[in-house]
This record gives sequence, C-alpha cells and structure tokens, in this order.
Amino acid sequence: REARDSTDRGSLEIELQAPDRDGLLHDVVRTLRALDTPLIANAGRVDPVRHLVVMRLEVPVQSLRQSALLIEMLGRIEGVLDARVLDN
Repeated sequence: REARDSTDRGSLEIELQAPDRDGLLHDVVRTLRALDTPLIANAGRVDPVRHLVVMRLEVPVQSLRQSALLIEMLGRIEGVLDARVLDN
C-alpha cells in the first residue's frame, strides 16, 4: 500500500479492491467518518465472475500524513485486498 502526495488540488482519489460482500460500502463510509473525512465522490463495479469489487473514492486531504492514514485504515477494513492512491 502506498500514498503519494497528490494534495495539490485538495483531494485524493483512492482505489479499493475487495471480495463483494454486504456492508462493504457501509464499512468504507464508517471508516471515513471515523477519520473525519467526507466522501466527495465514489464509483464502483463488481466483476461477476470473480465476485471482486473495485471501488474508487475521492476524498479531501490536507497532508501526506492524512493520505497515508486513510490508506492504512481503509486497508484494515474486513476483506480489503488492496487500497491505493491513484495517480492523477
């Protein structure tokens, strides 16, 4: 898992991958709320064959440290296989 400082525009785009399951989006939103980070935008898709969710989130960030903490905490959500910052 990695975090790059792409905070020049004040937001960060993150991609998560996890097996499809009930409550995944709820857990993501709850984690963001616990970090006092609002969700600006989200999009997701499910691979019906592999039952794998790919979710993209946009969140406001103010520092590289905050970016790293977001990636760390999102990566701890049950079932998350990967959480990473997308290059902008």
